[in-house]
Amino acid sequence: MSNVEDVEDVPDEDEESVIPSTKRTRRSLAWDYFEKYFDERGLPRARCLKCGTSYVAKEDSGTKNLLKHMLKCVEGMDISSYPPLNQEKYREKIAQVIVKNNYSFSFVEHDGIHDLHSFLHPHAKGISRNTAKADVLKLYRSEKENLKCYLHSILGKICLTSDLWSAINTDQYMVLTAHFVNMRWDLEKKVLAFFHFPPPHTRVNLAEKLVSLLKDWGIEKKIFTLTLDNASNNDAMVNILKKHPSFGTSLMAGGVYFHVRCGAHVLNLIVHDGIKVIEGSLDKIRLRVKYIRGSEARRLKFKSCLDQLSNVSSKQLRQDMPIRWNSTYLMLESVVGLKDAFSLLQDIDPHFESLSNSEWIEAETIAKFLKPFYDITTLFSGSFLVFDFLW
Repeated sequence: MSNVEDVEDVPDEDEESVIPSTKRTRRSLAWDYFEKYFDERGLPRARCLKCGTSYVAKEDSGTKNLLKHMLKCVEGMDISSYPPLNQEKYREKIAQVIVKNNYSFSFVEHDGIHDLHSFLHPHAKGISRNTAKADVLKLYRSEKENLKCYLHSILGKICLTSDLWSAINTDQYMVLTAHFVNMRWDLEKKVLAFFHFPPPHTRVNLAEKLVSLLKDWGIEKKIFTLTLDNASNNDAMVNILKKHPSFGTSLMAGGVYFHVRCGAHVLNLIVHDGIKVIEGSLDKIRLRVKYIRGSEARRLKFKSCLDQLSNVSSKQLRQDMPIRWNSTYLMLESVVGLKDAFSLLQDIDPHFESLSNSEWIEAETIAKFLKPFYDITTLFSGSFLVFDFLW
């Protein structure tokens, strides 16, 4: 004989603040073990498929009672046997998952997520995207305070790098990164700020923003150097910073070593001047690489050419991004290594024309020219101290 319980699954008192305002159609895990039906009064109910226990099943009711019964009846588990759930720690773990995996805040409202968590622990309470956002910001503030304490514990000086650039939607952003040597003599870097920074980017605005950031972190008296792009506006900003009262006499040697011009940026200017020598040949190389990679049929035809050769130094044809010279070097390096494959493709594809001898010579020459710059830039971008490479 079936047991009948007139128990309505009413949301918890604080559940109203965490349930999203927009209604969603979700299928709870409980419905794998319950069936819906209507009683003699026409009211919707849910009956356990195993023991026949019945519950009220209104549309605006949750499934917490059903899940509790499922754990006890269907799975043979006693809810009281579960250890107490630390709801605050549970929400902190969700915030960490969102940050580490770059999930959207709506992740917590996806179908089945709350049911999964309730299945793992019946006392787990679902949260809304707004609550998830608040938890992530809380996590950020906590991590920021931890990093502040860590930076204050550093006995040596801190070096800074900063840069400005435009996103694809033309919005402009600024980043500030700290570099320092810890107690174990390991080089560390920490991003202190990454934010939208609309114009005007005057020397005064740049200087004031940097000073406010350093004061917020409490490290304005521990700065050794500031590395910036080789731009006249940055030179003017540095002159303002050197005289700013926030630094006082804390700058080494009166600020003689304070401004460091970015080596990677200087190399970038040199390389772009060098690449201009073969602009015509470089455009032809780009067109040929784009042609080969433009369709699956052409890629397969080029692969058949590679399969016929045993002396090619590379089998990966790279396409560059013109605004990034290091990708141009990688493209030239791959093309030079596939010279024979280009000649074979010209023989079997009437629409493809390989490079002339003079153009091949130019490509090989510039590839050799760019290699040391590429290696140095890679070294600049590394995470090791320079003297690590001397041992």
